[in-house]
Amino acid sequence: MLWWYLTFFVLAAKAGQILASSNYQPGTPVVCYCSVGYRSSALSTAIVAENIAAATDVYNLEGSLFQWANEERPLVTTQGTATDKVHPYNWLFGKLVASQKRATTT
Repeated sequence: MLWWYLTFFVLAAKAGQILASSNYQPGTPVVCYCSVGYRSSALSTAIVAENIAAATDVYNLEGSLFQWANEERPLVTTQGTATDKVHPYNWLFGKLVASQKRATTT
């Protein structure tokens, strides 16, 4: 329980930094996602519970990034270019991503 409590507040602090650095405007929807949905669920909960940046329209992407990729939905890189690959964090998480969607590291 202590781990969850600490994680919750660390996530809340990080969410505040991210929203502030992105010039977030209250009322703009916030969609949280991660590899499989656990961390993004905690983050979306923290944003709402701690009233971070007055965000009220907060969502967790169910199934998160891996499911999104496996369903052939559009993906973009941080540079804004289209891609069809996701990085699977490690070999175990890689089993959750269709092989043709798995990015390889060099």
